[in-house]
Amino acid sequence: MKILVFSDSHRIDRFMHRAVEMHPDAAGFLHLGDGVFEFERMCERYPDRFHLAVRGNCDGSMSGDTPLEMVTELGNKRVFLTHGHQYGVKAGRETLIAAAFAKRADMVLYGHTHVTEERYVSDERGSLYVFCPGSISCPRDGMPAYGVLHLHKEGILFSVGRC
Repeated sequence: MKILVFSDSHRIDRFMHRAVEMHPDAAGFLHLGDGVFEFERMCERYPDRFHLAVRGNCDGSMSGDTPLEMVTELGNKRVFLTHGHQYGVKAGRETLIAAAFAKRADMVLYGHTHVTEERYVSDERGSLYVFCPGSISCPRDGMPAYGVLHLHKEGILFSVGRC
């Protein structure tokens, strides 16, 4: 299963549309905050694909009842979605990683930093994939970026797409 992961669109939706056009086989979309309004509007064009979103620190009243975070099952993996601001991800990831382990997640997807990150953590607490897709509209590390998450029986594969 292929899932596109967006974050930090900040009211600019053209790059999300471009990414979706580049991946017509994506089964669904995730948004990790700071752009829930335009994400929901974009998803109306793709009613046959699932979509989930969490609220970021800049979403405010536009986000309706969108949660700050959630744990969901995708494929056979337990996934923790959060924007990350409440875990101080700009200063480091340890608080976020500890929360993900406490939630028994197989992976944590977060935003807020506007910088892509992909890593695998394995220690006495267990194993965890950590992924930030960067920002789809105002990146701090190059061109607008989004995540491509492939879930297979054999495992997880993350990649970063650029618009």
